[in-house]
Amino acid sequence: MEHEIQLTSSQWSELIRLRSRFLSEDIEGGSDYWNSFEILEAYHHTFAQRIGWKWDAVMREISKKAAMSNLSKVNLLDYGCGTGIAAEKIIGILGQDRVEKIFLWDRSTVALKYSCERLTQLYPNLKIVACSSLEDATEANVVVLSHILNEIEKSEIETLKRAISKSEWVVWVEPGTRETSQRLIQIRKLMLPEFQVLAPCPHQLECGMMNSENMKHWCHFFAGPPGQVFTSSFWAEFGKKMKIDLRSLPTSFLFLTKRSLDESKNRESSRVIGRPRFYKGFGKFLVCDERGVSEVKLLERTHREVFKEGKKDVFENYLRRRE
Repeated sequence: MEHEIQLTSSQWSELIRLRSRFLSEDIEGGSDYWNSFEILEAYHHTFAQRIGWKWDAVMREISKKAAMSNLSKVNLLDYGCGTGIAAEKIIGILGQDRVEKIFLWDRSTVALKYSCERLTQLYPNLKIVACSSLEDATEANVVVLSHILNEIEKSEIETLKRAISKSEWVVWVEPGTRETSQRLIQIRKLMLPEFQVLAPCPHQLECGMMNSENMKHWCHFFAGPPGQVFTSSFWAEFGKKMKIDLRSLPTSFLFLTKRSLDESKNRESSRVIGRPRFYKGFGKFLVCDERGVSEVKLLERTHREVFKEGKKDVFENYLRRRE
């Protein structure tokens, strides 16, 4: 984790303003809210780090997939790059030797310049391209997208789909809210004709969350922050000022690939969604598999390991679904 930092009162005020805007879930097509490097720097050391911890959890999971070893050279597009945290996390897993170019795109010219300068300092040997349009990134074979679904207009979806369709992988991470989860499910449906979903879904069929009986649920998981967060005075101050539970990092995500791979092991199990509910001697688990999404009651005495894991925020949690 990065060293303790100090923020000015104006930076704290700007972060509170951003927090309010993010919570509104109503900034689609809004004006550019990045007005200086100063606020981007404050954002990068706070909200972007929390996003980065979500990416850590996603990347730990998808790094186990066979698809991750199939591209020897990566040209990466970070769409809606912000401060470039998603690109940084992907490169951290892949290794710099596998990455040839990083293409950055953001509607904010200030954020684009900031992320370009920051990543150039981190990776001086990589070619980093600040894109004026997606046409500048036609070489990209990996696309990463992070926390953008409540900001893009519906008219952008088709343009974005065309850009994604040229890639080999897509890694998409969003906040784990009901609204963004539902939008991501629609994206999944849109992309299925061309891609297969390797995570988090244990199947390639229509999402079970689309059924009317599951409207009260949504597809999300919980990543964990580094342990140092809970001994840091800075993060304690951040949590208090932003009114954020530092323990909770809900996220929804997709890992898509065009490659035809045998990932059948995922389809042998059911994936646990969200947090189980525990009672005396039993628990209720929301699980997803080829049969759909349903709530399953499990007895603690017959599923002790599942209960042990389920009482923690385990990002990748599968269980054998019994008849």
